[in-house]
Amino acid sequence: MLNQRLAAAQSVADAFRPAEEAIDQAAILATRCLATMMEARALSGVPIATGLDELARMLALSTRLIEARRDVISLHPDLAAIRDAVGLRAWFGDSDECSPVDHPKAQGLHAIG
Repeated sequence: MLNQRLAAAQSVADAFRPAEEAIDQAAILATRCLATMMEARALSGVPIATGLDELARMLALSTRLIEARRDVISLHPDLAAIRDAVGLRAWFGDSDECSPVDHPKAQGLHAIG
């Protein structure tokens, strides 16, 4: 029974990390694309309103990917609780690689300077 639980937990960990990294990479690429779209519009000399709807859609997509990243981060303590509940803390440790997300809506970017 323990070996089955260990194997199951390891398979979740092995699948979780690449999914987490893929979401990060998608968010990076989407926001880079948004910036490229804006730069291309500016450099091409077309009217400022050109592609505005498409820019807004790319921005919304980027936002959803960032929200997905927040969701992935919030899964860490939940998965750790499952690990502990099935008695695997001793094998997988009790430390979390990520900081807890206490109030995700309260966190954000802040101006400095």
